Amino acid sequence: MSASSRSGESLDPSPEVVVRLMERIVGEQWPSGSESFSSYFARLGCVLGSTDPDDETSPGVTQGRFVVPGCEVKNASWHALKGEIFALNLFIYESSENFSSTDVDAGYDAVRDGISAVFGLSPDESTDQRGNRSAV
Repeated sequence: MSASSRSGESLDPSPEVVVRLMERIVGEQWPSGSESFSSYFARLGCVLGSTDPDDETSPGVTQGRFVVPGCEVKNASWHALKGEIFALNLFIYESSENFSSTDVDAGYDAVRDGISAVFGLSPDESTDQRGNRSAV
């Protein structure tokens, strides 16, 4: 196995790019009140996309998409309640048929290691029955 396979460097986005994005998300103050979402996403280096139609089953909740230029990120979305963002979601390596499972696992390990190096170890990591890993 090559060094790039062990570190996930062959993936798009590279684990380093993902970690830098996480640092920007954590480091920026979330928009509130009158600040536009577009200026917030611009500070992250992202582009605000379309806003989804209001969901009548969730009054006050709006949601939409965003793009991370230069990165292969799928289904990047945001959610807000009464104009205040409460969640950012994105999926990396979703099209894993383009990458070997070894590369994807190495990429996730490198992202976890990078985030741990910046923010400290997670107090709770788990793997579900389907092999999906998460950390709090």
